[in-house]
Amino acid sequence: MLAKLIRYELKALLRILPIFYLSLVGLSVTVALISRAGLSGPSQVIEAIWFTVSGSIFIVNLVIVILRFRDNFLKNESYLMLTLPVHAWQLVASKAIAALCTFLLSGIAYTVSLLAFALRADSIFQIIRLFTLQSGGIDYLLLVIGGVTTVVFIVQQLCLIYAAMIVAQMAPRFRGLAGLGVYLAVMAIVEYPIIKAVLSVTESLDLRRTVFLLLTTVFAALYFAAATWLLEHKHNTE
Repeated sequence: MLAKLIRYELKALLRILPIFYLSLVGLSVTVALISRAGLSGPSQVIEAIWFTVSGSIFIVNLVIVILRFRDNFLKNESYLMLTLPVHAWQLVASKAIAALCTFLLSGIAYTVSLLAFALRADSIFQIIRLFTLQSGGIDYLLLVIGGVTTVVFIVQQLCLIYAAMIVAQMAPRFRGLAGLGVYLAVMAIVEYPIIKAVLSVTESLDLRRTVFLLLTTVFAALYFAAATWLLEHKHNTE
């Protein structure tokens, strides 16, 4: 059932986002081709548009994810969603996993667009060689840890946003501001001080990366549990 929920959610989320993905990559290729043709004027205009689209793609992604959660669980549709023969954790998990997939797709589209920009250089491989020389070679373990940390961090933030939205729904007015306040309060009062205190006693940089990953995982689990519990016991679905 979880797989069906994820497919349904992905289908809904990907109604608009592919337009941004294609636009981002298309603009990058256009800039690269015009630049190679020596037309600097049009290239600069399209490049400015690319920066606007690339800067907004993750924001649009987040807004769509938030609106989907609000409409499904915090509006009239919640009565239908919460009567499905599934557990609350499956509902939250399907939302988080589908949202994670869209953010990863946005990241892939952004990376592909950057590679398309590299067409303006003599060779993409020249840029890669330059990067590896400056960084002293590729640390594959670091890349893996960084990738896993990024994925876990996105899930953590999504679950915190979901929990904050449910808590804010109990407020009589200004629920959007209340949700933002809950989110910022948890980050500033709970998460950041704990992570800062733990990392301050670790001296090794490699150990800090591992500890940060563990802490991020713990917070992701806590926020997921909180969002699940709140979804089951929330008091206001208007």
